[in-house]
Amino acid sequence: MKRILYVTGKIPDNNILNDGGDSTVAEFIEALGNQNDLDLLLIRSDVDTIGAVPNVKHIIKIKKDMLCKDNYGKKQASKYEKWINSGEIIAKTIREIESDYDVIIMQHIMCILGLAREDEKILRKTLLLPMFTGQFYIKAGEYVPPIYIQKEKQALSIIKYILSPSMIEKSVLMKEYNVAEKRIVVIPRPIKFPYIHRSRCNKKCTRLLYIGSVRAQKNHIGAICMMNNLIRLNRNIKLLCCGAIQEHSIFESCQKKIHEYGLEEHIEFCGNQSAKALEQIINLCDINISVSNCETFGRGIYEGMAAGLPTVILSRLGHARQSCGISAAPIAATDYADMAQIINTLICDDDAFSNESQKGEILQKELSSRVIFKKMQSTVDSIFDFNE
Repeated sequence: MKRILYVTGKIPDNNILNDGGDSTVAEFIEALGNQNDLDLLLIRSDVDTIGAVPNVKHIIKIKKDMLCKDNYGKKQASKYEKWINSGEIIAKTIREIESDYDVIIMQHIMCILGLAREDEKILRKTLLLPMFTGQFYIKAGEYVPPIYIQKEKQALSIIKYILSPSMIEKSVLMKEYNVAEKRIVVIPRPIKFPYIHRSRCNKKCTRLLYIGSVRAQKNHIGAICMMNNLIRLNRNIKLLCCGAIQEHSIFESCQKKIHEYGLEEHIEFCGNQSAKALEQIINLCDINISVSNCETFGRGIYEGMAAGLPTVILSRLGHARQSCGISAAPIAATDYADMAQIINTLICDDDAFSNESQKGEILQKELSSRVIFKKMQSTVDSIFDFNE
């Protein structure tokens, strides 16, 4: 048993899932909390509203909007400048308490921006989950100041251990940040929703599902454009978009585009959902999609697919077809028109629909919590000599 400090700005509560980051911290607590003494260092402006967390011994709170939760999507350059300052505050806090811990897990690269080579005692027991580096924010459509990328490169040059969910993130870390391959371990995220084999059953209305917070990265405008293509092929279609509205300007643009295309009866934004509610929505749907600009893993892709929903993505998310340890892949479309055609074919072809649904059974074996949690624990054991 070791003493672990988990540093995050995310809420480890399955009743409040704003994005994949919330799910990630909850999973690590479940995977490591039972066998170790685990404390949380929480960095949020609303941290006083958070009570006890199962499998967590103590919660250390920094009441500050370090993740820019209160103005997500606004003044993006200022957001990154704030993250640099936040990294300094986190580093100062960890220097004061690091001697109490054997392992420090940092969720988001921002958390390590204040560390220096002189912090050797901290560095040798730190495991980084990058989550989303500046290069991915650029791919998502945001402006990232050069100083932020420079700070990331400096921090990544001294960090010793990195845990990544995908080969695409590993590749970016190696090519864009010059991180040595030996410092990166790849373990995909676990999936909890149960598999159900799906069939068309001559439904009058086909429901599509898109899981993702409303922000630039997820490209909901693209989903609306795809629906405008699909509705010309089949009018008995409805798209359910599940995820927190993190950028209200983008949500407003979506509403305007829906009105422009006359799709009010065909597209619904369901908002933020608990894990239980999301599972219920998944079971109401027939086909899962993603038109995201970029993903480091693509949790929503695999959540729907593992539940048995035939899944169609854009080819720019091709890494979802080549993830480490995952042998089942979604269908890749070249553009919105091609995606619409593929979806219409699935609706009309019972055999094709059934075959795609069966891929979920494969994912259940490869991404089960039991399998992934065991990999998480064994990875931490091997890196930090837990068994000594």
